[in-house]
Amino acid sequence: MEEDIFIDKFNQTGWIGLQRTQNNWKWVDDTLLFRGYWRRPLPNNTVGDCVRTIPDFTNSASGWKASLCDSELFFYCEKSQL
Repeated sequence: MEEDIFIDKFNQTGWIGLQRTQNNWKWVDDTLLFRGYWRRPLPNNTVGDCVRTIPDFTNSASGWKASLCDSELFFYCEKSQL
């Protein structure tokens, strides 16, 4: 996904605006997640309803991870071009 390649360049963990609501993963604009970029373990087996990026610090694989929503992390924000 184009966005994941962009985020990986920052090499920093951060929130991506995806949250579990009533067992569905939704973006902040209330659209359902179509395809994920999950790092193992998959989010159905983890604690946490918010999603953060996990950079590839150790060449093991970058991706997303479900986490508790109370961590203070960097935010990634996508905006339409003007």
